[in-house]
Amino acid sequence: MPDNTTQTSPVIIEEPRRRRRAAAFLGIGALGAMALIGVTMASFTDAEYAALNGSGDGYAVAAWNIQISADGNAWVDTTSPSTPGQPDNLPIDVQAPIDLAIAGADALVPGDAATNVTATLYVRNEDTSARNAQLLKFRLLEDSTATDTALRDALRFTVSDGQSTFASLSYSALSTGVALSQPVIAPGSVVTYTITVSLPDQGSATQNAALQGLRANLLAAIDGVSTVAAAT
Repeated sequence: MPDNTTQTSPVIIEEPRRRRRAAAFLGIGALGAMALIGVTMASFTDAEYAALNGSGDGYAVAAWNIQISADGNAWVDTTSPSTPGQPDNLPIDVQAPIDLAIAGADALVPGDAATNVTATLYVRNEDTSARNAQLLKFRLLEDSTATDTALRDALRFTVSDGQSTFASLSYSALSTGVALSQPVIAPGSVVTYTITVSLPDQGSATQNAALQGLRANLLAAIDGVSTVAAAT
């Protein structure tokens, strides 16, 4: 009968070795996994960033501007705030008004309707404005040069924006402004203003003659404000 002792001995010895090896490998694997988790929780950090700067040049107030023109083609800005951050709607804020060449303005005759003179000016919401514009008031201001108040107060003005008209107003009435139609205009749109100036008869030849040689230097001002509402 064959002796199986030497044949079976290796089986008895090797089997536990395999198991111990396997147990050892499993143990290392488990410890390795636990160690990795612990390190991740304790030490790994990360962050992501998004620049909140519009197109990359930081924050800025949206551009909005109305402009004036003598001919509807060449557009200019005539004001700059004398006080930073404040509205530019005072005589002191006017840097360089447009010069309207009005034929006959220096040859008015009291009571002579034929010598009435008319000026036309144009106001637009600049085509690069971020919002619509509402044109609120038309005003008259005294120019920085000397004005003879007697002639200034004798003159009468008729003002129209093509939709509304105020007729035969004095300088005093226009110095605080008239609303006209208060149009709302989109960027690039234009409103035309006409101003007719007349010199009524003063009631006597003596009073009329007293105005000879006098001069009135005046500025027309149009006040506007930006709006959210769409122009129709």
